Amino acid sequence: MTEQLPLYPLGNDLFYELEIPTHEHPMRYIILVAGEVRIPLDKTQALALFRVMINPLGEIASEEMDKEHLLEDLNRVAHFHSAMKWLESLSGSNLATPKAIKDATAFYHNTYDLYEQMEHRLHEWDADLSEIYQRLDAAAALLGIGIDDEDEE
Repeated sequence: MTEQLPLYPLGNDLFYELEIPTHEHPMRYIILVAGEVRIPLDKTQALALFRVMINPLGEIASEEMDKEHLLEDLNRVAHFHSAMKWLESLSGSNLATPKAIKDATAFYHNTYDLYEQMEHRLHEWDADLSEIYQRLDAAAALLGIGIDDEDEE
């Protein structure tokens, strides 16, 4: 008898589960579940699906971006990586005209703006983590312990 694995919601009656690797099947599978339909994906397939979804994420999830910061952050990182790859591919042969230089410079500035947006997000996370640390420290002080104490209970 196989163990029932937990289903993780993806939305609109779509779920996934992570199959536990066994000696016979050492590769871990992700299984997409929609009602009675089960689609097992091996590692290569799951990564390919991720790459297919990450590139057009802004178009696919434009409305959800405002509500789900994770989607917004993933979209920024994906765009930044694509932009850097293109910028790093620039060479003398594709920068041979004034228009090419102008277009590449504009692209560079847009990429740098994206970098600054990500940097701003990192600063927000830093502030959030500092606030959480202060709450943890205050709770520990109420118990008479230091937050960095490594005593095991």
